Amino acid sequence: MLKARTKLACKIAGVDPARFNEMVHFGKYPCAPETNPGSARVFTEDDIIALSIFAELTELTISAEKAGWMACQVLGCIREKPEVTHVSFMRGKSYGTFLPFCIDPTKRYGGLPAPMSWMTFDIAARRAHVIELLEEEASILGSE
Repeated sequence: MLKARTKLACKIAGVDPARFNEMVHFGKYPCAPETNPGSARVFTEDDIIALSIFAELTELTISAEKAGWMACQVLGCIREKPEVTHVSFMRGKSYGTFLPFCIDPTKRYGGLPAPMSWMTFDIAARRAHVIELLEEEASILGSE
């Protein structure tokens, strides 16, 4: 599995590294990779996928706190089911938050209220994009 330090991970995900560090510091992005003082934060492909979702959601003016929660839910799905190709969030009329699903949205959800909306992330496509960019950087710069 390819890895990257914060600056490259943020570049690939479309996040300003300084803003990312602020979000982590203020608890808005709780699933950031662990680090020790003076050590670089190292991101896996999965971490970068989640960070890219965080970036996209904040661009859509979803609060950093909710975007961080949703991105971390996606990361949890990816870690729980490495083969997952899509992660969806359903919003129903009887509740005000999105419920995460680690499965394709075309499947039926028996017993759940009718959804008002779906938000789906194509994990397979994001993974391919992240890997392509990591490999491109590695071929240009070599190992960091």
